Amino acid sequence: MRRSAPTRRYGCGCSPKSASRRSRTPPAGPPEGHARTSCRQAGHERSAGVRLAQDSTGIHDESKAQRPLAVVADWRFGMDIRRAKEVYESGGNVTDYLRQARGQSRNDAEIIEIAYDLQAGSYSSAALKNADRLQSYAGQVAAILSPYLRDGDVFLDIGTGECTTLAHLERRLPSSLGRMLACDISWSRLCYGRAFLDHAGCRPVDLFAADLLHLPLQAKSVDIVWSSHALEPNGGNELAAIEEILRVCRSCAVLFEPSYEKNSPDGRARMDRLGYVKDLPGAIAAAGGDLLACIPIREPQNPLNPTHAYVIRPPASDSANTAAWACPVANDRLGEIDGFLYSHESGLAYPVLKGVPILRKSAGVLATVLDANTTIPA
Repeated sequence: MRRSAPTRRYGCGCSPKSASRRSRTPPAGPPEGHARTSCRQAGHERSAGVRLAQDSTGIHDESKAQRPLAVVADWRFGMDIRRAKEVYESGGNVTDYLRQARGQSRNDAEIIEIAYDLQAGSYSSAALKNADRLQSYAGQVAAILSPYLRDGDVFLDIGTGECTTLAHLERRLPSSLGRMLACDISWSRLCYGRAFLDHAGCRPVDLFAADLLHLPLQAKSVDIVWSSHALEPNGGNELAAIEEILRVCRSCAVLFEPSYEKNSPDGRARMDRLGYVKDLPGAIAAAGGDLLACIPIREPQNPLNPTHAYVIRPPASDSANTAAWACPVANDRLGEIDGFLYSHESGLAYPVLKGVPILRKSAGVLATVLDANTTIPA
């Protein structure tokens, strides 16, 4: 029997970027060989596991053709993953197909994850071919963000995708910023993102897989939250998404997202068809946020999907927490046990795959005795 679709979900950001700490200019393309990535918390190197190469089309994953795919249906998603891949490779819209296959009108977390996971690597390739456009976009983002940044701020990029925009943006951000975090719903895209950041020579960024509506962070634990088309596919969950962002945000959220209300009739029809967000100002007000500005981005990549920067002040709060990993179910801090991140409150253990914690509700393994002595007495 097919699993019923959850109502919660998360969008992955599209982005452009790269930046070299050494040359301070975006790379022409990754070198041959395995990119290296750091497990920032453990302090040791791990292989990113993605072999990047440059050809006439940009980055490609040499092992992609050998990726295992469910022949009939993936156990978790309850749908034909192979058919979704065929739709993607034929140029079709995967989210359209998956919504129709499920008989639903909205994108949910599983649809978004499948759609973006199948695209893993494509954004890195596009970023290399469109470096000038991405640099221009990152410059506009940095100019809008800069008045709100302070020394030591904890910075969170939600829906970072393959970190292409983050890589271009990072070299434009002050070195005095504090810890940098970035999350996406797709682990595969984060794997490419680590390779992209490392090749660009960016400062350490802690990557983690998460659901936008259940961020694995405690309340008021980051200073700045920013996004680039991460909320975009979450039509119908605008309020829930904004509430979750403002829950973790202490100082300011700057969300670069499409504006339904300021779009053309053709653009609105497209957003309707794809299940994109609407009325973000209304959601911001309903969540208790203060919309300080809504700034249009010059020369949008797609005129039917114009980007606006929503600058939001979260509701005032006296509480503040450290940006430590938290259980997305119980919201208590996670501790490391035998390579897993463990919640004593929920009894759930979350895996860490190639240095990237997978902190989604669906990834939790119920393991209530993980921290217990299970030795059988003699």
